[in-house]
Amino acid sequence: MPALGDLRVAISVDKQQRSDYHDEDTTDQNAKFISRYVECKSGASFSVEILIQKTMKFKSDAIIVYVDIDGRKADSIIISQLEVSSTGGGVYFKRISGATRKIANHWEFRPFMFGEIKHVEQLSGPVAIQHDRKTLGSIAVKVHQITRKDAVPAKESSWDEAKNPSHAITLSEHQLKGSSATHAANYGMKQHAAACEYVDVDFVDGRDSPFAHFQFKYRSKKALQSILLIPRTPSPPPPPRPIPLEERPVESLSVEELQQLVRRQRPSTSLTQRKESQTAKPNAKSKLESTLAEQHIKREGEIKRQSGIKSEQEVKSETGVKRERDKEMEEILASAYVKRPKNTVPVDLTDV
Repeated sequence: MPALGDLRVAISVDKQQRSDYHDEDTTDQNAKFISRYVECKSGASFSVEILIQKTMKFKSDAIIVYVDIDGRKADSIIISQLEVSSTGGGVYFKRISGATRKIANHWEFRPFMFGEIKHVEQLSGPVAIQHDRKTLGSIAVKVHQITRKDAVPAKESSWDEAKNPSHAITLSEHQLKGSSATHAANYGMKQHAAACEYVDVDFVDGRDSPFAHFQFKYRSKKALQSILLIPRTPSPPPPPRPIPLEERPVESLSVEELQQLVRRQRPSTSLTQRKESQTAKPNAKSKLESTLAEQHIKREGEIKRQSGIKSEQEVKSETGVKRERDKEMEEILASAYVKRPKNTVPVDLTDV
């Protein structure tokens, strides 16, 4: 929570105090001025929270706190020195969560809300509110030392016609030129409010010289991440690799997983057919090679016969035929030859 002396100011969104981030773009920060970034959310209500130490020194009997949103006056409150000094716990706390207006003869309250800015090239209707590009998307809290004077009657007021309860605010590119704002302030639904007291005041240090000036630039989370004020959301880690069914214990498998495991281990018909076709391909190739070899041999034989050269096969065939003929001749001669017995006596056939 930024502090200037004994005075602290914070922004709460949906009744939860938001963290603030240092504004490095604003270089004129000093003992009386401080600037911070805060995260906003579309459609969320927000409040300005003020904490004052009891030890804070007053130059007069009171201080006045002005709240300006997007460069326009939203509301103001007066805090007396007596209120701060009589508070318990040593710290005075005040929350400004909306604006109060006197409308005709009654008082209305409307809460502060964030609305996302929608960009259009050009607005079709009349522009009800002219936003200052420098102050769009900012909340300014200025605190002055004052002296209270006499009470004055409250002046009737009205609500800005463009500040309707909506989660989106449409602005033209011309209105947004040069602005980094992602949201603009809006008002919520009207509520009945109690009457407020108005008093005339004197500014101790002058109307343009607050003794404390807090500036809050509200941006979306994505915008704050883009300027490295909020860490980007890390990418989720990849999911763990599932353990194959084959590597898991059988008792840990469900019925469906067991059936799936069986289907995996059973060879499919297409796989069997593919293996058979792969087996059949070499046989077909062998037949083709054999046929080509036979045709080559025949062609070679024809060429040799035409040239009078006998092929090796013909030579072998003729040699075989000659051998068979020689063998037959030997058998004939062997059968015709009869051996005579050794001790035979010649017979004289002349006397017969």
